[in-house]
Amino acid sequence: MNTLIRIPLPLCLFLLLSLGIAPSANALQDTMPPAGWQKAGPQTHAEAVFNAMVQGDTKNAFKTLFSTGRYSKDKLEKLQFEFFRVVKKQGKPYAYEKILEHRAGTAIIHLRYVLLSAACP
Repeated sequence: MNTLIRIPLPLCLFLLLSLGIAPSANALQDTMPPAGWQKAGPQTHAEAVFNAMVQGDTKNAFKTLFSTGRYSKDKLEKLQFEFFRVVKKQGKPYAYEKILEHRAGTAIIHLRYVLLSAACP
């Protein structure tokens, strides 16, 4: 039976903001998206992160997630700790699924994914 890894809302929001899916106006002006972002799109970038997580390559997943360099090492370590806490409690994710794609105008896209796990909390 498939179950979902329940990621706390603050962690979900942090993941969404970290991916640059919903950046602030200042962030849009001050930073550029990762190389190839406009060509491949944010969905490709998000799925690269989740593919790495499912394959167990969390170091590369978080490196990809924070490739823009906008966030401190402290925030990266805190997010990694929270992820490992959830994995220890609910099991290693075996897949992910996109559950929402919502466009706001032409420049903003809101993507929401869930990581699937065999264990229930």
